[in-house]
Amino acid sequence: MMNRIRSCLLFLAACAPLSAAAEVMHYSLCSLSGDATIQDVQSWVQDWRVAAGKAGIDYEVRLLVGHAANAEEMPPNFFIEGATPSMESYAQAWNWWYSSDAGAVASNEQLFGLATCGNQAVFRTLE
Repeated sequence: MMNRIRSCLLFLAACAPLSAAAEVMHYSLCSLSGDATIQDVQSWVQDWRVAAGKAGIDYEVRLLVGHAANAEEMPPNFFIEGATPSMESYAQAWNWWYSSDAGAVASNEQLFGLATCGNQAVFRTLE
């Protein structure tokens, strides 16, 4: 019984930083286009972080893939995970993403040249 309690406490402790760091999480299912690779999309993530930072956007992005494999064996589907501390910063980030800001426009073009991300998205909030 003590091992089960200890395991639960360790699990909760491991998850605590995630919930404390992000109150709103967004997941978009995407598929690679043409000859694009996950490495290409990871380059977009790096560029997105720079553009969002310059615009003062409080929104973190990372990629989630189905499994680890060689680049040639990666599945064509992946998730973009977004994390932000509040619904207000979530709205601000999405307003920026669809704005005429040069960094947002360039980021949109870069991503949608690499992948298609349809209406298959979910978000959760702790607010």
